[in-house]
Amino acid sequence: MNKQQTYQVENAIMSTHQFKPGALALAIAAALLPASQALAAEYWLKAVATTASMPNPDGSAVPVLVPMWGYQSCTGFASADTCAPASVPGPALNVPAGETTLTVHLQNNLPAPTSLVVNGLHKPMAPVFATDDQGRRRVRSFDKEVAAGATEVYAWTGIKPGTYLYQSGTQPQVQVQMGLYGAVMGNAVDASPTARAQAYAGVAYDNQATLLYSEIDPALHAAVADNSYGTTAGPTSTFNYQPKYFLINGQPYPGNAVIAPVGAPGTTLLRLLNAGLTTHVPMIDGLHWNVVAEDGKPYTFSARQYTALLPAAKTLDVVLTPAADLGGGTRYAILDRRLNLSNSGQAQGGMLAFLGYGVQGVAGAVGAAPNGAAPTPVADSYAGVKDVSISISSAEGVLLNDTDPANPLPLRAVAASGATALGGSYQLSSSGAFTYTPPSGVVGADTFSYVVTDGRALSAPALVTVTVQKPLAPANMAVLDDFTRTDASSLGNTGAGTAWSQQVGTTTSVPDLGIAGAAARSNGVTLGGLALLNQPFAPSQAVGFSATPFADSALVLKASGGSANAPANYVRVRCEAGLNNSNPELVIATILGGSNVSVAARQAGFATTACAGGGTLAAAISAKGLVTAFVNGAYVGGVQLPEVSAWTGAGKLGIQLQTLGASIDNFSGASY
Repeated sequence: MNKQQTYQVENAIMSTHQFKPGALALAIAAALLPASQALAAEYWLKAVATTASMPNPDGSAVPVLVPMWGYQSCTGFASADTCAPASVPGPALNVPAGETTLTVHLQNNLPAPTSLVVNGLHKPMAPVFATDDQGRRRVRSFDKEVAAGATEVYAWTGIKPGTYLYQSGTQPQVQVQMGLYGAVMGNAVDASPTARAQAYAGVAYDNQATLLYSEIDPALHAAVADNSYGTTAGPTSTFNYQPKYFLINGQPYPGNAVIAPVGAPGTTLLRLLNAGLTTHVPMIDGLHWNVVAEDGKPYTFSARQYTALLPAAKTLDVVLTPAADLGGGTRYAILDRRLNLSNSGQAQGGMLAFLGYGVQGVAGAVGAAPNGAAPTPVADSYAGVKDVSISISSAEGVLLNDTDPANPLPLRAVAASGATALGGSYQLSSSGAFTYTPPSGVVGADTFSYVVTDGRALSAPALVTVTVQKPLAPANMAVLDDFTRTDASSLGNTGAGTAWSQQVGTTTSVPDLGIAGAAARSNGVTLGGLALLNQPFAPSQAVGFSATPFADSALVLKASGGSANAPANYVRVRCEAGLNNSNPELVIATILGGSNVSVAARQAGFATTACAGGGTLAAAISAKGLVTAFVNGAYVGGVQLPEVSAWTGAGKLGIQLQTLGASIDNFSGASY
């Protein structure tokens, strides 16, 4: 048979319709035939193994390849025939208005038997049963199967207009999830130069789009691919089905970011289908739609709403009218109200798409991009500190100054990681947040580049510059307490009358810290010898002291929360001499909820006598949680606190003398 095939891409679902010889003459003749003799829609599909590229959960640009099963649309199965690449979902099967029969030739190139059913369409069924060793039977396939390497023909008659889901009828809980599904679509009246299309009698529309919802559980797909599904080594059912990717038309956001209706300006028909195992709730933002049909059955009265309940294997038809004045084009966000909006744990993904319209009245208006321009990234600059890794949040990230005025879609950075120009490293997330680690011992301007996408186009690269500097010791430190008073059992008040709050075992206990020889001294270390000066702590603050010696004497920064005697959160900077002064190091720790939950850094590289032989210790903390420390005026090291939000407010400052007999003098501070 000489067959001709035409293809039309609609919303990432390939639409195929086969016309027989003398198509125009036969079409005219068909109009004169009784309904029972109308022409049939006929398709050739191959079931094959394929793969799908999914976003990597580590945020990198390297995709995760998930084993899938899909369908190829072919012109036939003879040697001269051709097939399109496999797709998931499979090609859309369009049934022209007036045709009442759908015929599908299915060739199985999979390792397991398969079959084809269309939910909502009727045909004689030949179910296949599985029998266990006790003679008990249960249905394995709803209709006749196609063995591996074989071909079968499936035909449905008496077809009515509507939107239907076709899928594998063999072990559908597995084979449908592997990708064997697609859409069947038919109108009551097809569009013509003189008439609008009608999805159902009286339900007219001007353009249409298809949204087919599905999910992927990579563990299930891997088990099917390596033949462990159904064995003791792998899953034997989908009871533990845990999808990680949530798809619209075969891709999570931003894979199919913009769905462009096909047709003329005016009313839009959305065909919604769910090939997943879980219920989804499509919701449109900024507009209402009218639900007009369910499973190919038109409603007597449409329902005006902005959501639609779409259980597994269900189809819905909704109509909507976009705003009349679109200006340069507009987008309506459509998302799953059940918030399946992640890609294997990564935010800003999943079941999110934008219904896109161009300028009305312009050729190709419906579905045309209002402007083909790519996003415009702007170079970014940040400050860094020698030998300190920094974390930049999305609120201050690289996307903050980037624009895309022609396409009001959310911008995303292309996640990446790698080396910087000077040999440092960076890791950039799609939200624009990033971490940067400078090369050891290096100061100067270090750079890396990034690219932005709006889901439609990629920008040119933009440059991020991190200027790494060696910080200077805090200047103009004012002495807050020189301890020149006599109080052997308590720190008491400063000369200015400011009191210290001291952490003690009980309300009647003698404080751990007192005054001896015009210096603060530890009388005991019951609870760590912690004392706070009761005066406000600036958002950006430096504190310090001098001591002879000051091993195991610590500065306390940003103390807040809890009680006056037991703060819940604080940062501690302590210079430790180590055993016999053999391993001096600076320890910066964060204490949250009253316990030491994170030792953030241990910096080395200063003289062995620096901590034990007396001198000064100073530390500064910025409003962004960057701590830098100095011994005898020399920069020792620092750290970006991991819990940045806990250190952005005000607090108190203090000391902690953890060794019996330790003493300090000239407690000082300065805001900057």
